[in-house]
Amino acid sequence: MKYFINCKTLEELKKEYKKLAMFHHPDRQGGDLETMKLINVEYDIMYPKLQNIHNTNTKNVNNQETNTSEQSREIIDTLINMYGILEIEICGTWIYVKSIPQVCNDKLKEIGFTWCGKKFVWALKPIGYIKKSKKVWDMDKIRDSFGSEKIIGNNNFRPCLA
Repeated sequence: MKYFINCKTLEELKKEYKKLAMFHHPDRQGGDLETMKLINVEYDIMYPKLQNIHNTNTKNVNNQETNTSEQSREIIDTLINMYGILEIEICGTWIYVKSIPQVCNDKLKEIGFTWCGKKFVWALKPIGYIKKSKKVWDMDKIRDSFGSEKIIGNNNFRPCLA
C-alpha cells in the first residue's frame, strides 16, 4: 500500500481517495493515468476491509455525543419494568423494542423511540444520527453487521407493572 496507509475507517478512506483523485486524475493538469489506476486498485482493496468500520465519535450539530452507556442502561432498566414489552434487542448503538400493540406506545414515544413500520419494532437511534442512504436494512442484516443482544426475549415474556 502506497496511498492509503493511514486510513483506519471508511470515512478516512473516502476522504483520502477524493483528495488523491482531485490531484492525480488524468483530466486534471499534472494528472497521470497510471497513478490513478494504482490509486483505484488500492481503494478497491481497502474498501471491503474498512466497510464496517466507522468513526465512533459521532456528533450532531450541537456537538452532543451519542448515548452513553449510563443513559442506555437507564433506558433499558425503564423498558424492563414497563408492562407490555415483549422483546428488547441491542444492535450496535441502537435499541429495538417489540411490544404489545397500543399498550405502551405513548411511553415509548416519550422516551424517544420511533416506530419502524417495515421492521415492526420501536427503535431508539443514537443521538445525532443522520441517515445518509436510502437503503432499508432488515433486522437480519442489521444483526449480521452490528451484532445483537436480547435483554428480554419472547420466550421469557412476563407482564411487568409500570
